[in-house]
Amino acid sequence: MIDSQFSTVFCTYLMNFLPWLAVGSFGLLVSVGELVSRYRDSPGRLLRSPLAMLYCVGNVTAAALTFGMLRGFGWTAGLGADEAEKIVWIQTISAGF
Repeated sequence: MIDSQFSTVFCTYLMNFLPWLAVGSFGLLVSVGELVSRYRDSPGRLLRSPLAMLYCVGNVTAAALTFGMLRGFGWTAGLGADEAEKIVWIQTISAGF
């Protein structure tokens, strides 16, 4: 009984956490991609600079805030309420990129 209850709680927590993790990862990948494509001569040195890290943190924060607003305002991209899982992933992709 306890294992089943733990499993249910853990799965619920994981399914609520995964979209946030994906949004942050997408935001980070976008910012690193932008920096590397702009400064091709030494991307390794660039990514260790404090300003580049600040840019990456800012982009991840913006992606997370956008995702929170999409969730908060109930944006569904025109999908029905019965497609909740699709809605979450569309919101995730939209906010992350």
